Amino acid sequence: MDAELAVVGCFLEYKSKFVLLKRKFPKPEEWGIVAGKVEHNETKINAMIREIKEEIGYNLNANQLIYIGNWCWNFDHKRIVFYTYKALLNNRITIKINQNEHTQYAWIKPCDCIAKNDLIHGLKELTKYVYC
Repeated sequence: MDAELAVVGCFLEYKSKFVLLKRKFPKPEEWGIVAGKVEHNETKINAMIREIKEEIGYNLNANQLIYIGNWCWNFDHKRIVFYTYKALLNNRITIKINQNEHTQYAWIKPCDCIAKNDLIHGLKELTKYVYC
């Protein structure tokens, strides 16, 4: 194993639905939650807040984040540690996707997400753990 990569992701939830983003790369057409790499000397909370702002244009307060846990996935030359959060929103937020990273977004029920076959690696299992 060459490297370990810390990644944060968040289920942004409003009225029993959460935001899914359709990725532009590295595997186009796959859906995922708001997520991204933790930068050097950055806390996981600050990384999550930054990624939410960068990917959907929303300013989330740190006190809205609920830490769910972390999951590890091993690939050929790297291990990804995925630190997962949930944020319960009081209002449906306006989403302005970063078109350099995503092509569209959707508010989706957990059961509908689990039924999809075009999700990023591990999201189906993670959604089951968080919501079922």
